Amino acid sequence: MFPRFPLAIFLLTVVIVCDSAAIGDIISDGTKITGNQSTVPEPLAGGRRSGLSKYVVLSDRLVDFVGALQACRTYGLQPASITSQKDTAEVQIALASSSSQPRAAFWIGATNLGRPNNFLWLTSNRPIWYPNGYLNWDIGEPNNVGGVEHCVEVINVVGAPWNDTNCLLRRGVICQV
Repeated sequence: MFPRFPLAIFLLTVVIVCDSAAIGDIISDGTKITGNQSTVPEPLAGGRRSGLSKYVVLSDRLVDFVGALQACRTYGLQPASITSQKDTAEVQIALASSSSQPRAAFWIGATNLGRPNNFLWLTSNRPIWYPNGYLNWDIGEPNNVGGVEHCVEVINVVGAPWNDTNCLLRRGVICQV
């Protein structure tokens, strides 16, 4: 069973882990990260924009949920928050433009670690239904199968539905500026 601990401790751990990535690391696509970047590195410049958000699909390597947070941070991005139908449409466009396989799963920035039955966006620390009540759960979700499903993924199918799943599974990642 996945240990329960306060969200604040989880987020602090994520920040420490993400900040510990060595500056000057070479990323698998050859991009050298030389510091805190506020822009998207050239290999990721083809991401799709939704309003002020730019979604970027990282599908070349599979990572667990904490690895997904690190991957976004490496590129100066945040894990994706999807708070409207327009955002969902933009994510679908980004997925279609990527080399991802149909039915592949991708981490987005939502979890209920430390807060059972209360999923939050990590970018805002607000409930996933905030600010406008938008939810995109797949049928029967969230269901917390086995009591270990605390992180949210998007499935690459029509409608890009959300699913709660085990945070230790390896997935692609969707980030945003």
